[in-house]
Amino acid sequence: MRLPLVIGTATLIAAFPPLGWWPLVVVAPIALTAAAADAPTGRAAFLRLWLVGLVFFGVVNLWLAETHWINYGLVGVISALYIGGYGWLAHRVLSRGASPLWLPVLWTAHEMVRLSWPLNGYPWQFVGHAVAASPVLVQSADLGGVLLLTFLVTTVSGGLLAHLQGRRGAGVAVAALVFLFVYGLVRPSLLAEPEPGPLLAAIQPGFAQHLKDNPLASEDRMAVLAGLTHEAVTSSTPPDLVVWPETMWPYAVSEGPGAEREERLMATVVSRLVGAAEPAPNLLLGALVRNLPEGSLSNVALYYDGAGKRLGRYDKFELVPGGETLPLIGWLPAGLAATYRQLILDMAGYVPDLRPGEGPSLMELDGRPFGVTICYENAYGSYCREFVRQGATFLVNISNEGWFGRSTEFDHMELQSVLRAVESRRALFRATNTGISCLVRPDGRRPAGADRLVSEGRDRDVAGLLVARIPLHTDRTLYAAWGDWIGWVCLVGAAMAAVRPRVS
Repeated sequence: MRLPLVIGTATLIAAFPPLGWWPLVVVAPIALTAAAADAPTGRAAFLRLWLVGLVFFGVVNLWLAETHWINYGLVGVISALYIGGYGWLAHRVLSRGASPLWLPVLWTAHEMVRLSWPLNGYPWQFVGHAVAASPVLVQSADLGGVLLLTFLVTTVSGGLLAHLQGRRGAGVAVAALVFLFVYGLVRPSLLAEPEPGPLLAAIQPGFAQHLKDNPLASEDRMAVLAGLTHEAVTSSTPPDLVVWPETMWPYAVSEGPGAEREERLMATVVSRLVGAAEPAPNLLLGALVRNLPEGSLSNVALYYDGAGKRLGRYDKFELVPGGETLPLIGWLPAGLAATYRQLILDMAGYVPDLRPGEGPSLMELDGRPFGVTICYENAYGSYCREFVRQGATFLVNISNEGWFGRSTEFDHMELQSVLRAVESRRALFRATNTGISCLVRPDGRRPAGADRLVSEGRDRDVAGLLVARIPLHTDRTLYAAWGDWIGWVCLVGAAMAAVRPRVS
């Protein structure tokens, strides 16, 4: 069964960036499921697909090596276990005589687990992420999110595998494919006509990570940020909101008892930054804040009006394991925890120990509520939908992806952004440090032209200014109401299939 494993691995890799040949994602589950079902034991099936997972994540996650080889290695090894687990599950169910039409249930169930556990899961490189590159197929995400895309596409795979084995299934494959294309072609025309919304300006300073983290370069960084902000607010059509990316405020910020003078000084600086326009726009900026009196740090978005008055604060809730928080350290004995912290300090130069926020909360611009997510939170559809459920009329994502050079991480995050916009049918405006800053419209198209910041022919590792008017949609989606319902259904179905007796 070496050939199916090679075909499955190769097509799965090719379906994602940088190649992005997304139609091949239909082929990969067929080949991998056949290889798992043909294994002599469940253990052998697990090992076969675990090795596939090692190769797959080793290639598509190369961008993680830009941070540290340990991050790259750990994520690859752990994520491959999910693929191995699918191999065991597929062997257990299909070797008992069940139809390959169980494939979509089993595959979607394994992605549901990967989305959710352990900790906050690893919501990258699902089948549904690959097909998000298609402006037609992505439309079904408003019914059940990325997992529904996975389910429908792997239904095509399962039907074709059944047909290849001489079983009934071709009709199911055709029905799923027809639904994907018909719904995808019709749904955009059914969207309500958007209302012209506020004008937003994304400040993309293009700081290399070593410069961004250098406190001695604070004045130089402020000069770039202030210059781009001045360019935005003194244009012929000043924006309603200027957005700085994640943690771009270049100075130390403290808040709480004893920090009143610092807070007043920051408000004064903000008013000077945007005060050249009349009326002065609001400013949303990312900062690392020290919370007094306990001294904990938070990754936050601070929101000001043009006079420097604080309008809101949002604290990042979904923290990056290993990058912003140390997983499970609270469960360790004091001595072992101290050793763990020192090891991380020696490797990374800092100890990731940020305080999480309390979850989704809205801000308001000219009477229009909007939600703010910070970086990694943009990968979680279930998290972003809460802003829409609270009444957000559009979404803003601030991010610093300067860690990743010019890698494919940017393409993966762009596909995540397209999914968030379609799932909620709300426009999503991204302001990033080095790219991709863009306006993602709810119609499923990847941002292009005036909706995307491109400089010197590149959309990453560059500086610039993106100004775009937000289209305000009011459409309600099934995903906003029910979330990842298809994932839970498939999880229950997979558990039932795993314990059912052998089919004679």
